[in-house]
Amino acid sequence: MVTAGQGHVERPSPSTAPSVPTRFYRPELDGLRFVSFLMVFVAHSVPQHAIPRGMGDEVYRWTASAVRAGGFGVDVFLVLSAFLITELLMREHAHSGRIRVVPFWIRRALRIWPVFFLYLAVHAIVPRLFGTAFMGVDALLTFVFFAGNWTSAVVGPTLPLANHLWTICLEEQFYLAWPLLLSALGRTRWILAGLGAVAVAWLARGVLVRLAAPSPWLWVSTPARLDTFGLGAILALTLARTDFRLGTRAVLLACLASFGTLIVVTRYMPPTATPTTTWTSVGLGLTAIAATVLVGAIVRDDPGSAIRRLLTSRAMVSCGKVSYGAYVYHEVCIEGLAWLSRRGGFPIPPLLHVTVALALTLGASFASYRLLETPFLRLKDRWTIIPSRPV
Repeated sequence: MVTAGQGHVERPSPSTAPSVPTRFYRPELDGLRFVSFLMVFVAHSVPQHAIPRGMGDEVYRWTASAVRAGGFGVDVFLVLSAFLITELLMREHAHSGRIRVVPFWIRRALRIWPVFFLYLAVHAIVPRLFGTAFMGVDALLTFVFFAGNWTSAVVGPTLPLANHLWTICLEEQFYLAWPLLLSALGRTRWILAGLGAVAVAWLARGVLVRLAAPSPWLWVSTPARLDTFGLGAILALTLARTDFRLGTRAVLLACLASFGTLIVVTRYMPPTATPTTTWTSVGLGLTAIAATVLVGAIVRDDPGSAIRRLLTSRAMVSCGKVSYGAYVYHEVCIEGLAWLSRRGGFPIPPLLHVTVALALTLGASFASYRLLETPFLRLKDRWTIIPSRPV
């Protein structure tokens, strides 16, 4: 789940370091972040039996694929995370001539850790939360040390209320390694790092296919998902050299093509198929590309377009700011509501269940952002080089 700062209209020249760094904030990317969360939420909250069967088998299959394709909102999160982090590091390098790695790590910890560890603590302290299996100590420790995606790869999705945190573990691994790699390579070779990440991902998935590995290895293991980070970084590095704008029609077509690709991949090349095949590997590569096209189109959208106005609306931006907490909390809200329904003996219609679960998730997220996250976000200012929060 992406949690980095965002962009702004001015870009510092690589050859001339300004005395005051330019603020880096783009509200439309907050809106896109919320769209990505909604995709994941729909995929996790809408049961297959809630999709009407009377529409015909083929329409049903495509509708079910569209719902399940929401899971690829994770790819959008990861691409957006790499794009924003790389953009921030570029600006920092342009401003000061170097990347200060430790302050970067501190900023990331202040943003990620409070919500992450609170959720893990609740999950560990309350045994069999809402009737689900308790997270074992061994599994808990892998998440504590941000290696939970490897637990999910090895043992599969056996921790219903914490499995989705594999994405946070994956991002933390990226945050740990990426600034070190860019510092070691030097500015002129940064794009090679992005291309290398893409190559490693395709190679890793090829090896997993060759070994007929179970689908979780393809979906959550670090090497197999590096192309989302690599493509996001390449997007930031290439767009830094251009200043073009896309018209509304081009952006709309790019968005439709991206979402259409996600649905087609879900229908015909699902990465969750076991054992993994060449097509499942290719499908995952296509979703990373589709997510990159989507992020790039929004970044280069015309400021006056209808899409930009929607994404920068007050409601979308506000929800986007709390989307990290929403992502962390949404599973417990979905499953908690189902547990209450079973315990109370009153069935909740699927549409009502989704609506109430979303309201609970957003309510918890806004409360978390105000009471827990905001004090830590204020502490980030002590280690901030490039301002990345709205004024």
